[in-house]
Amino acid sequence: MSVIHHSLFLVIQRFPSDKECLVRLYQYSKPFQALCDDYLKCIKAINHWSRSESSNAGKLVNEYREIKKSLEDEIKERLDVMW
Repeated sequence: MSVIHHSLFLVIQRFPSDKECLVRLYQYSKPFQALCDDYLKCIKAINHWSRSESSNAGKLVNEYREIKKSLEDEIKERLDVMW
């Protein structure tokens, strides 16, 4: 049994119906692995800034949410190419 990398796990949580394709993409595509890693970093940043009491935390949370949406769109595009 293979272990799913944490970044891929988060992507699978977001797109559960595409698990098999996501795993295949992750196994064979370094750029997709990097995309998943960016997604993980983005989620970590959202979590960090959501708990922060910094005066610019709200702005940063919004910016990271936009980045997250962009990354999700790119993941969807990669999935569309597979079909």
